[in-house]
Amino acid sequence: PKAFDEYLQGRFLYWNRRTPDNLNKAIEHFQNAIKEDPNFAQAHVGLADSYSAIGTVQVGALPPIEARLLAEQAATKALELDPALAEAHTALGNVKHYNLDWTGAEQDFKRALELNQNYANAHNFYAGYLMCRGRADDAIAASNRARELDPFSLSISAQRGFLLENARRYDEAIAQLRGVIAMDPNHYSTYWILGHTYAANKQFDEAIAASQKD
Repeated sequence: PKAFDEYLQGRFLYWNRRTPDNLNKAIEHFQNAIKEDPNFAQAHVGLADSYSAIGTVQVGALPPIEARLLAEQAATKALELDPALAEAHTALGNVKHYNLDWTGAEQDFKRALELNQNYANAHNFYAGYLMCRGRADDAIAASNRARELDPFSLSISAQRGFLLENARRYDEAIAQLRGVIAMDPNHYSTYWILGHTYAANKQFDEAIAASQKD
């Protein structure tokens, strides 16, 4: 029970409070869960997801190469414990995506979706991969599916805004991101994405305002 409680606290911070401080706290919770139960594969996945997030440009609390290595180790350990865990394949696919291992990333994302079509984050991360591969329509379709499966996930909704911006659907992106802020005015990464979207749409005053809020 203590391991599961630590895991839930880590997941709450990862999904809903993704600031540098909170991600570090999430990592501590996942590490505590693993100390309680070293064979708790989901806790290793949570650790992998948090390390991946903490090394992104939006957070930047750990050098990307170091963060991805730690994430890869945690995801690999989760798969050793449970090779049929969709969440672990998703986490490893995300690492491979950022390492530009396009073939490996797609294989892991597709395997995750074969194992669990209803895992929202698999669709969410796969959407980011598809956008990087220039498949904008497929990316947004995958993001839409992720949001259908988990409509209250702030991170999934923010990611959808980022994908819409990349597809140059700026008005839709801005509306999406404002919707996230309406749900949580303190959602850290959404302001970053919103400022980025305003700048891409050459709305520089709004971009500065969003950046100052961030």
